[in-house]
Amino acid sequence: MKYKDISGDKFGKLTVISYNGSTKSGRAKWLCICECGNQTTVLASSLKTGNTISCGCVLKSKITRHGKSNTKIYQIWLSMKTRCNNPRSNRYEYYGGKGITFDSSWKVFERFYADMNEGYEEGLSLDRIDTTQGYSKENCRWVNYTVQNNNKSDNILLLNKGKFMTVEQISKITGLSTTTIYNRRQRGWSDNRIITTPVMSKFTNHN
Repeated sequence: MKYKDISGDKFGKLTVISYNGSTKSGRAKWLCICECGNQTTVLASSLKTGNTISCGCVLKSKITRHGKSNTKIYQIWLSMKTRCNNPRSNRYEYYGGKGITFDSSWKVFERFYADMNEGYEEGLSLDRIDTTQGYSKENCRWVNYTVQNNNKSDNILLLNKGKFMTVEQISKITGLSTTTIYNRRQRGWSDNRIITTPVMSKFTNHN
């Protein structure tokens, strides 16, 4: 199959060098050089539609242009997204798995930073004011770990009869102490087992 020669043509930051074969479906590929100096092979269709405008350096620049990739606040933002979005996260079951999300604009770090930079200091933690709601400017604050730990009953939700409830709420309806509930969660018990298992006497055989 004969293709129109686009050697020398420029698309975004890419200048076409030469034809570089075709895909199994017959789509032409072209070797290009980027303004940054890297070479890459791109489909003609991607060049013409503007889907590919560089070797990847433009996207990389967008990702790192804030210059805060190595800061603690950036890591806090990443952790927030991970526990809400990634089922492989060891915290997902308590966040994304319980329907906790984050403001859609916070998919971009700069928007999160613009909303939450004020009041942030090294050593503070991102905390949700209403733990039944997701992460947003209106529902988040910076607190130290002592405050967050003191409020940990509001940070854990358990599923009871189709409804998510805080540790304090579960304690009130079951008579279980909050300490018992925390300890059971720490041991990896399911929500149902935590809620329905009565407290054993200290004289009960635990085997």
